Amino acid sequence: MSLQGEIDKEKDKLAEQIRESIVDALVAQNPIPLATGRLASSIEVVPTEDGFDILAEDWWKYVEYGRQGRGKFPPIQPIMEWISAKGIKPKTPNTSPSNLAWAIATKLKTSNIKPRPFLQQGIDAVGDEAIDKLGIIISKAIDETFE
Repeated sequence: MSLQGEIDKEKDKLAEQIRESIVDALVAQNPIPLATGRLASSIEVVPTEDGFDILAEDWWKYVEYGRQGRGKFPPIQPIMEWISAKGIKPKTPNTSPSNLAWAIATKLKTSNIKPRPFLQQGIDAVGDEAIDKLGIIISKAIDETFE
């Protein structure tokens, strides 16, 4: 296998380790933000020339950093999906799931959501060992280039 092939193989392994570690850090949150599992299953770590891109549902940042109530409505559709996934029923029979979602959105509009950081924890948990291994392979490639 070529050195570039080895580097690519190690980057792919490291990307998978990072993804698994990020998902583990997400699952370890309390309360667990996994009503639908969409966030965990959306996480992808893609090797690039100079590192990795991390892709996920666009609302990952609200789990990671929290949300300050600033008078702005959150999107209703994810709230409706969350209500359905959790099996939440309105207290009154005349309240529809969409009305319940609007009530929750109204509360979220002015309330803070506590941060539950998982992304950096997941990256850090992979540790220097895996990154050092990739560095050794890259160093080997550089040495062979200049021999």
